[in-house]
Amino acid sequence: MSSKFKITLFGIASGLIWSLIAILLHAQFLFSPHASIFVALLIGGITGVAVSFSLKAPLTKLGKWGSAILGLLAFPLGTFIFAFLFALFEMMFGGTIDFNLSEPFIAGFFTAYLSAIYGFYLFPVAVLTTFILRMVIRSGNNNLSLKH
Repeated sequence: MSSKFKITLFGIASGLIWSLIAILLHAQFLFSPHASIFVALLIGGITGVAVSFSLKAPLTKLGKWGSAILGLLAFPLGTFIFAFLFALFEMMFGGTIDFNLSEPFIAGFFTAYLSAIYGFYLFPVAVLTTFILRMVIRSGNNNLSLKH
């Protein structure tokens, strides 16, 4: 299995898990007529792949402490990308007539800001996710199955 394929699979899986966390923490996903759990999962998968590939180059060079710091920074990055894409999707397909491109950026920055303040208890999960991604990246062409 190629490294890019492993990172893509990891990104999709971690993005789905992180979007489930967002769905469970924010009840408006479950009750809003404009929000869809399917859309949140789809955007979560895309976000996971984007964040995973954005961390690939630094994680190949950084040690454990650098990876931990990168994991702390990856959390607001992921929340920004998720909120940006979600707002963009809602504007394009959610029936919003007034299309203002600044709204997804505002949603992204606002969500990243709030996640850094109120989601501090999720930072250890972000660091753990980054360390697992680091193992996936450094595994090269080795098999990552649970049998070994």
